[in-house]
Amino acid sequence: MLPRPGWAATLPRVAVVGAGISGLAAAHYLRTLGGGAVEVTVYEKSPRAGGAIVTDLSQGIPLEGGPDSLLVRKTAGVGLVRELGLGDNLMATHPGARGADIFHEGVLYPIPPGLIAGVPSSPAALLDSGLLGPQGKRDLMRGRRPRPRRAGGDVSLGELLAYHLGPEVVDRIAAPLLSGIYAGDIWQLSARATYPQLLEWEQRYRSLIAGRAAMPPPPPGPRAPIFMTPRQGLESVVQALVGALSPQIRLNTPVDALVPQGTEFQVHTRSGVDVVDAVVLAVPATEAARLSAEVEPAAAALLGTIPYAPLAVVGLVFDPGDIELPVGKTGALVPKGEELFLTAATYVTQKWPYGEEGAVPVRVFYGRSGDDRAVAMSDEDLAALSLTELARLTPVPGSPRYVRVFRHRPGMPQYTVGHEERVQALEKCLGGWPRLRVCGSAFHGVGVPDCIKDGRAQAEALIGQFAGGSPGIKQA
Repeated sequence: MLPRPGWAATLPRVAVVGAGISGLAAAHYLRTLGGGAVEVTVYEKSPRAGGAIVTDLSQGIPLEGGPDSLLVRKTAGVGLVRELGLGDNLMATHPGARGADIFHEGVLYPIPPGLIAGVPSSPAALLDSGLLGPQGKRDLMRGRRPRPRRAGGDVSLGELLAYHLGPEVVDRIAAPLLSGIYAGDIWQLSARATYPQLLEWEQRYRSLIAGRAAMPPPPPGPRAPIFMTPRQGLESVVQALVGALSPQIRLNTPVDALVPQGTEFQVHTRSGVDVVDAVVLAVPATEAARLSAEVEPAAAALLGTIPYAPLAVVGLVFDPGDIELPVGKTGALVPKGEELFLTAATYVTQKWPYGEEGAVPVRVFYGRSGDDRAVAMSDEDLAALSLTELARLTPVPGSPRYVRVFRHRPGMPQYTVGHEERVQALEKCLGGWPRLRVCGSAFHGVGVPDCIKDGRAQAEALIGQFAGGSPGIKQA
């Protein structure tokens, strides 16, 4: 294809490092939004694309080893699925699902309804729960009319919620609810980077409960789905992207170094050196720090400050009758400090309407910020532990017919206090290198739609650079 008017005489060459969903999205949009006038190569060190997204279909039903859903209100996720022609395969969560339970001191309690980050619209929603003791209920009641908090700057999500609702609400309700999203320590997670609306409620209403109560009720009629997923699992999205991008994806090709060369970049691999006009680093922040060190040391230093929490998912598939799931429940959450080591369990066929009657898949999650003991265990020991602990949540009279352990290292990036300021400082450092972009879960959101949106944003920024005809890059 001839270059579009105003573009360089030769096609701009872009190296996308990392074939997770962020990198695949960036490559996809470089090609589609660039009208075919961008030459893209994706470098992936592992033998497969998809990163944390992996779907095991060997048992006739999707068993996800990483994320399992797309948040619908963040439209980049379902939007890409539909762009790829997979829209008819999308399904919402099971209509009969009644939510999950929280495990506390050996007892399972239903998650109180209507919570946002653990904040109820009325204290009554939590006062009737056995999760709170007398002191926790007194703290909660005081949260209706809290004394003014000295605001300003970022604050940990735990500190903010504890100030308004009390520490028991934080540790027993909010923390386990958020662990499935961030796998982090709620007392270190940034409120501004995770739930900025809580700070807005505090500023406007003084009370988080009053802010939650002021939210408009959902419209009458059938509720729109909150989460959706493809019937063949999230890896079907990865496969569609790989099919569209092939043969531009080079698997088993780690990038050893990234070296600036005038207005271009050298991409060093064991196969040789490729010279490109722009680079998208769609890898964990720790890897991006290594690769950007020779280009912009200050940016590399900032990237190196983003911590991660390693995670493990144990996928278990039972025959019917070998496990007894509580009717309508989608799983259970376990707060930190309880006698169980696991963080959560998901009852897959009660969360998603797969309609498969011959298999009962369950996912058991391990790993918390600052604690990698579970991830360091052998597959055999972790699988045995998951069975023992799962039996504390629901009867397991039989044994699974299939077990697979999925590990994620470095795992989940942690948006600790000051995260947004660090990302802004990083973007300022890279301002002199507009054709070196970073994207992924470490920056603007950890969900799959967030990563897709970020990948697209970096593609659009580069297309703008190329269309402008200006290198816009520091001289090495």
